[in-house]
Amino acid sequence: DVESGVRISGNVIARGDVTFASDVFVAGHVFSERDVWLGPACRVGRHTGTKTVYAAGRVLIANDVEVEGWVVAEGGGQTI
Repeated sequence: DVESGVRISGNVIARGDVTFASDVFVAGHVFSERDVWLGPACRVGRHTGTKTVYAAGRVLIANDVEVEGWVVAEGGGQTI
C-alpha cells in the first residue's frame, strides 16, 4: 500500500497486490503478481518515456489516472 502524495523515482514490483492512494507518482514501471489499484490522480511514467502497469490479476483505475505506456491486466480490468 502506498499513501497519498508519495513520489517514487524507480519501479514498484510486488508478489502481492499493489494499492496506490490518490495523487501517487511512479517514474518507473509497476508490476504485480496479483492486482493493481490506481487511485484518483495517480501517474505512472513521464511524457518522455513509455512505462508499463502490469497485473497478473486485475487492474482497477480511478478517475484522472495517467499511464504513459501500457496497461496490461491478465485477469481483466475496470475503471471506477
